[in-house]
Amino acid sequence: MNPSPEPTQGPTREHAVDAVRAAALLMLIVYHASILFQDWAVKLFWVQNDRLLHEVWWVMQIFNIWRLPILFFVSGMGVRFAMQRRTNTELLKERFRRIVVPYIAGALTVGALSNALSAFAFGQEVTYMPSDYHLWFLGNITGYVLITFPLFRWLKNRPNGAALNGLRWLLRTGLFVPVFAFPGAMEAAAIQPEHFASFAHTNHGVWFGGICFCFGFLSACVMQEFKAATANRRWRLTALALCLWAFRASWMAHDPELGGLVRSFTGIDLVAASNSITALESMVWILAVMGHAFRHWHRGFPGLPYLSAAVYPIYIVHQPIQNALALALPAVKWNPWVEFGLIVAAILGMSVAAYEGIRRVRWLRPLFGVKPQPNPEAAGGATP
Repeated sequence: MNPSPEPTQGPTREHAVDAVRAAALLMLIVYHASILFQDWAVKLFWVQNDRLLHEVWWVMQIFNIWRLPILFFVSGMGVRFAMQRRTNTELLKERFRRIVVPYIAGALTVGALSNALSAFAFGQEVTYMPSDYHLWFLGNITGYVLITFPLFRWLKNRPNGAALNGLRWLLRTGLFVPVFAFPGAMEAAAIQPEHFASFAHTNHGVWFGGICFCFGFLSACVMQEFKAATANRRWRLTALALCLWAFRASWMAHDPELGGLVRSFTGIDLVAASNSITALESMVWILAVMGHAFRHWHRGFPGLPYLSAAVYPIYIVHQPIQNALALALPAVKWNPWVEFGLIVAAILGMSVAAYEGIRRVRWLRPLFGVKPQPNPEAAGGATP
């Protein structure tokens, strides 16, 4: 039996997904700035402020385990959306232009500059060394697209096949939550990363990101059911995520005496299980955030078109700007909260200014992930 054809009308824009992507990238910029105020920043080869803000890390701990996985999730959704309006060749060319070109250009420019600024801050020899620095996840996404493309195309061509109909049933019943969480929990149990939130250049980051990427694609294949399931359960998912975070952040997860007591009654080793529980929390947060986005941002919000276009290049350029500003932090003797607020504002302001310059130079646009300017003659008028 031939698969049922997809609807012939053009795909509608999923404003909620655009909003989540933009919010996640902006959250990463704030997250990076907060690291400057932690006593372990030097371990990452980042300039560490002499006045610390341990309090801000309690907030960042809520985000740090899903800040990047949700980007992989919406990237998987983006591949499915792109399949609706592009041939195989067109899709691969578009992914190359939007991901690979900025990845390579970024490694040669902003990544190398970020490395040089860090070396200067630590009194080391400043040399030119290309680096994917904060853009490493683009390399991961490139690999995910190439590896999963045949399977994704097969699924896309079978919209009413057993796999997607089974997923629709799971979404209607609510059983999708453990199903979405199970592969990540197994990955975390198998790899046992020292720090769950260490996604950059780690096997754990590759595997967990790939799991999120695949579930994002599957969710977009059954978009209406996924929207309804997450939006209707958004508060229950949020409550569960907060409970899991409270466990992760509290002494219960690390107290040896309590751990021995729990193990004696339940047979569960809390230390060994903590990564799997954190993986569960990460996926629940992703589902909760998507549910809230579908409920409140389904029509977008003022400024979303500009933010959607700007946030990717803003993220690309923000890291060397942060590193340069961090060099001036030791000379400032203000309240650390004031310093934190000012450096976040300065990073965002200077990054927006850089984007405004980049988007006005035709040959720079593709190097920083900005779509090409429409041809005024082809468009029948001047470009706005």
